Amino acid sequence: MYTLLSGLYKYMFQKDEYCILILGLDNAGKTTFLEQSKTRFNKNYKGMSLSKITTTVGLNIGTVDVGKARLMFWDLGGQEELQSLWDKYYAECHGVIYVIDSTDEERLAESKQAFGLPPLHYSQLYGPLGPASTTAQEASTLGAPPRASWCPPGRGWGWIPCSCVDV
Repeated sequence: MYTLLSGLYKYMFQKDEYCILILGLDNAGKTTFLEQSKTRFNKNYKGMSLSKITTTVGLNIGTVDVGKARLMFWDLGGQEELQSLWDKYYAECHGVIYVIDSTDEERLAESKQAFGLPPLHYSQLYGPLGPASTTAQEASTLGAPPRASWCPPGRGWGWIPCSCVDV
């Protein structure tokens, strides 16, 4: 009887869980994105001050409930030594958010190499006017984004310009 009631309870009230990786180079804004998302979607969560966010060593985990889904964000460190661990998480995740600091043009090539993308240029990411002025319409004119080498065929792929501070 317990098993029946337990199963019914889980069916009625359990949320579907989805694991999302947050990847990017060190100091790209991954933890800022995570903290801003938790602050926005969790009613009673008081996020840490953006000025107190430090470099992630290892992994930060955050959970956000959206409707009937629970999103578990895995914010992985972006230091070069930790990038070799990223591929260990791909099989278990349902989505990947790759954060690029568009104001750091010197590291775009390094970011491309870390994520396995074809060569990127600043204008491919945000258009000629920069990230602050990019609109959805401008972003749609950039064309199809390049597919990362590790992304299996048949899985959805795209990019969305945004600001981690304004999540």
